[in-house]
Amino acid sequence: MQTDKTDELKIINTTKDDLVDIFWLFEQAMELQGKKGYKVWDNIDKIGLEKDIENRLQYKILKGKDILCIFSIQHNDPYIWRDRDKMMQFICIELL
Repeated sequence: MQTDKTDELKIINTTKDDLVDIFWLFEQAMELQGKKGYKVWDNIDKIGLEKDIENRLQYKILKGKDILCIFSIQHNDPYIWRDRDKMMQFICIELL
């Protein structure tokens, strides 16, 4: 069985030129989450996304010219980690 070569995939920083695609991906994700009964964000934090791009914290996974995925690196996120947020920051710092 032949599989796709991993060297065809690239992980690189997003740029402001990607914003239209990024917003579209977020809108699609929000629509799908709503259809599946998951809590959906009230809106897209466009300023936050632009800051992530500016600070080179957002990445895209490409196959050829197609964006397969986008993700941002967060140094902390109290919304997700709640009371464990400080502990997670410590673990990340130790790993670095």
